[in-house]
Amino acid sequence: MSHLTYTPPPAVPRGHDRSRPRLWQHDYLHLRPLAADLRPRILAAAAGPLPRVLDLGCGFAPYRADFPPATAYIGADLEPGVRPQVLAVGEALPFGDGVFHAVLSSQVLPVVEDPSQVAAEMRRVAVPGAPVWVSCHGAWPHSTPRPEHRFGEPDLRALFSWLDRLEVIPQGGMLGMPFALANIGVREAVRAAERRLGAPARLLWIPAHAFFLVSNLAGRLLERLARWGPLRPFLGYLHGAMPMNYLVAGVRR
Repeated sequence: MSHLTYTPPPAVPRGHDRSRPRLWQHDYLHLRPLAADLRPRILAAAAGPLPRVLDLGCGFAPYRADFPPATAYIGADLEPGVRPQVLAVGEALPFGDGVFHAVLSSQVLPVVEDPSQVAAEMRRVAVPGAPVWVSCHGAWPHSTPRPEHRFGEPDLRALFSWLDRLEVIPQGGMLGMPFALANIGVREAVRAAERRLGAPARLLWIPAHAFFLVSNLAGRLLERLARWGPLRPFLGYLHGAMPMNYLVAGVRR
């Protein structure tokens, strides 16, 4: 770390703050459980000293605001357009051993070349006792030219067996999935119209966001019924059968 000059990450652009999803976003049903599980863990860890934090695959660093201002928050990413502090691949991080007091990686593990090597690098750069948080896709669709890896709970427990107090937390589920997929379809239809028609098609985002709002409310209602009410045993089983994502949380040994 001594060779790095720390510069704060840029402000999160509008629409990219994954840590605070809104009901009118197309991916609300995907992001809400992640934020609900991840942010309290970050805030609890941030109550103690966290001099240096690594955000691996940082994107626009949406979780930076949850850490103390004095924390040196190092974002590493392959995409120069998001202006990370470090351009790097997860399989070969340009840091010494045991230099970070927390490691965060959100929705990156499925699209790396070698997930086991990325997990090994996280272990290497984290100090003993450092909290580690890793989220990844379960059933959530993700289209990318990079390879996509899918994980279940046993796979994640094996990859992160070096964590103490290991939790693998399923997030979202089957009941919200149809609404989330419908939102993606509407989003892609509007994007296709923009490519064909240009600027006038941007007006289509008004009804699209109204659709997202209604769709997300319906999905949230079913998710709540899966947790409370007379149909809970049946709906709860269905909801838990296909998590959208998983969150891995633990402490580096």
